[in-house]
Amino acid sequence: MYDEKIIEFIKHSDILYHESTYLDEDIDKASSRFHSTASQAAQIAKLSQAKLLVVGHYSSKYKNEIDLQQQAQLIFENTDYAVMGKSWEIL
Repeated sequence: MYDEKIIEFIKHSDILYHESTYLDEDIDKASSRFHSTASQAAQIAKLSQAKLLVVGHYSSKYKNEIDLQQQAQLIFENTDYAVMGKSWEIL
């Protein structure tokens, strides 16, 4: 769920995992189901000055996680998508 109140707790994160269940075209559905869109996750990452955003918890209606990643990258370029077994190194 999109809520800027979390920013103070996640400021300057090395890696920020944020659910991005829906694309922007389904923002009403996201809101009514207490979820976020990929763009909303990206906005939180941008405002919190995260180093890396990892989007995940996708709706099963989407067959390609890259679509959510690409939508988020329009706002926050350093975005990756979560998939089982994938890991990231924190330097």
